[in-house]
Amino acid sequence: MEHPLLFIVSAVPPYKRNPVVLSIPYATACGNFRQDVLRKVLDEPVTRGGKDMAYILKTPAGTFTIEPDEADWEQFKLCIGGLWLASFQTAEAAACAVTKRDTGWPDWDRTHTGECPTCLAEWEEC
Repeated sequence: MEHPLLFIVSAVPPYKRNPVVLSIPYATACGNFRQDVLRKVLDEPVTRGGKDMAYILKTPAGTFTIEPDEADWEQFKLCIGGLWLASFQTAEAAACAVTKRDTGWPDWDRTHTGECPTCLAEWEEC
């Protein structure tokens, strides 16, 4: 013989606070969690015009890089060894500053020895 209260427990449907579509497992399965959306955005490569816009130039004074500026995506930052030197409106303007030896990096700006590319097309694109 079954317990008399078992009938009452089985006859009442369980209480659901949220519908299934709003539940955490459902949102996770759909990939709509905040961390999933942020991960997708942060994992995407920075592209403009369909191609990656980072450039590298190895010199005796150090390795210069030109890449999109995270503080202002409309500008490009010029760095040497990961150290920010300046931001420019275009990558070509940043390369021109290196050519003119007007980067703000004394080891490069004071020396006039060594080859220097005349335009951005001579930089290594990565």
